[in-house]
Amino acid sequence: MVHECLPLLLARTGRSMRTLTGDDLSQFEAELQASAVVSVSSRRAYRARLFGLRQLLFEARVIDTPPTRRRSAASFEDRLTVVWPRRRSPG
Repeated sequence: MVHECLPLLLARTGRSMRTLTGDDLSQFEAELQASAVVSVSSRRAYRARLFGLRQLLFEARVIDTPPTRRRSAASFEDRLTVVWPRRRSPG
């Protein structure tokens, strides 16, 4: 996260770490999500890295809003089914 996400964010915003804002992180995340070049798996990975970066910046008192996790639209059972599909009984 610190080796990949933070340098990319600093290069994108042109700011130092101490001057970053929550809006900078939100805008960066929105741009990643809208990018046609970034794969779905990379978007998911960067969203997780941004969550961790938000946590670090909050604890370092750089930003004043703690990170929040988005609730998944899929149920726990649905998420497990993707990883471990149900077996169908023979007809």
